[in-house]
Amino acid sequence: MNKKKVLVAFIACSILISIILIMAIKPTIKVNENIVLGETTAERTKNKPSTFVTEQIKETAEDAQVATELNEEVTMKGLIDSTENIAIVRIISLDSSSAKFDPVVGNTYGKLLINSVVKGNLKEGEIVDYAALGGYLTIAEWEQYQPAAANEKRDFLREQSGIKLNKEESYIHLQFEDNIDVEEGKTYIAYMNYNSEMGKYEITGFADGLMELSIEKEQKRVSPINIDSQKVMIKNNHTGEYESLESYTEKVKSNM
Repeated sequence: MNKKKVLVAFIACSILISIILIMAIKPTIKVNENIVLGETTAERTKNKPSTFVTEQIKETAEDAQVATELNEEVTMKGLIDSTENIAIVRIISLDSSSAKFDPVVGNTYGKLLINSVVKGNLKEGEIVDYAALGGYLTIAEWEQYQPAAANEKRDFLREQSGIKLNKEESYIHLQFEDNIDVEEGKTYIAYMNYNSEMGKYEITGFADGLMELSIEKEQKRVSPINIDSQKVMIKNNHTGEYESLESYTEKVKSNM
């Protein structure tokens, strides 16, 4: 066999060995467990908890708690009868705030997911726009709906204290006594009525209409979850005490 034939045979043998090695080695692909293959970026960020309320806003906002004045005592049955929808909800976002519909403490607007329904015609997994009482409003927004004399007095007191602020960028935190703010990624039981003027589901019932459940705050994506109502607790906003979700929902259903 001449040198040319030996070289050709060697090259052919090398190619064959390379093919065998490539076929034998299985590639290892590292996949992020939180990403579903085939999802777009938009799908991966869908329902990701978000809020316009930054830590800086929380730290620098003026704080005002407003006493709740009710014409008559609200009973559980009375609240249930006056409410169209009661559901376990998960807050997706806090998008904005305004004092247009409530000049006292304003409203926070955003989106929530219906996790399960206790009363009403909303569907599990449905995403709706909500309006919750209170929250963080720019001072400029809030003062639009306040008496001019009150605004002038606040301006005078700030001037006397040497406080200078940009009302468009400075915030005030307003909330009724015992009420809680909605927070992105948290799970609550909420009493809601659809407000056609707002075009949103309005959370009603003051401190009895929005109560937090003992479920870890969602950081990545808000989606329906299975809830063990015997283990999950619900917090009473008036007393700070807890009872099981099962016990609470039984009371609700017995008053429906």
